[in-house]
Amino acid sequence: MTPFGFDFRTGKQGLEKVLGPLESEIMDLIWSKGRVTVREIHKALLANSDKSIAYTTVMTTMTRLAKKDILKAFKEGNAYSYEAAYPKEEFLNTVVGEVVDGLIDDFSEPAVAHFIEKIKSVDPIKLKQLEDLLRNQK
Repeated sequence: MTPFGFDFRTGKQGLEKVLGPLESEIMDLIWSKGRVTVREIHKALLANSDKSIAYTTVMTTMTRLAKKDILKAFKEGNAYSYEAAYPKEEFLNTVVGEVVDGLIDDFSEPAVAHFIEKIKSVDPIKLKQLEDLLRNQK
């Protein structure tokens, strides 16, 4: 589990590894727009999709994201506005850190071996940088 109370889903892509599809779409919109209302997000979701989505579904999802401390809610008159509690990069770094920490805590040798093999197959230059980093840590 991540600090935000999510399970890591390996079969999904991008943010959907830790957020649901609607949560991911909403968070991407909020990270790109800044402080928004439910109405603004609902309108953007309708414009970005050929599917219909209920206003109340968007409101419920944003309320849940606020309860999980991923969004900050601000009462403005009878309505609320929302903004991301963390910049996207900080959110992703925190989630990745928790996942990697969990792997290292429970499966240190196979996890590190897999990371090295993956990096070697994807980017040999990064592998050299890791080797240099390890050498400097000794």
